[in-house]
Amino acid sequence: MNLPKDTIICGAFKLQIDAGFEGTLWNKQYRGRYYEASHAGRFIAVYKDSFCEGTSDTMTISYSGQKAITYVPNAFSPNNDQINDSFPSAFVGVSDFNLRIFNRWGEQIFEGQNVFWPGTYKNGLIAQGIYLYIIEYRDCKEIWNLLKGTVTLVE
Repeated sequence: MNLPKDTIICGAFKLQIDAGFEGTLWNKQYRGRYYEASHAGRFIAVYKDSFCEGTSDTMTISYSGQKAITYVPNAFSPNNDQINDSFPSAFVGVSDFNLRIFNRWGEQIFEGQNVFWPGTYKNGLIAQGIYLYIIEYRDCKEIWNLLKGTVTLVE
């Protein structure tokens, strides 16, 4: 038996764990090859049959416990040099986010869910300038947070 490695998760989840054997006893409660985990904890799988003495394995699923880390730079350059080509750059401990970008006249020029802004508008690169952003994100505790600010697009 070879369960997956211990896992750290963020937010709500459903994870199907495969023990590899029909009739596996999970946490002394449930029998089956698969177990659907929807909470953090230690999962013990034990298998015995008439041909072997038995085998077992454990897997631990835990919440990251860390606060969400949102790196939102004040400038980026979508010039395809593989450095700061999209906005924002990185999120850690964020399970979901919505991003909206506005020009200086308040017109929304980008909206995306779980995608970064590549610095485009109407299928073309947008002009260098300062843009307003609003980011709503859900952290590991399923709490929605709000970030607002400006970002400078440089060529």
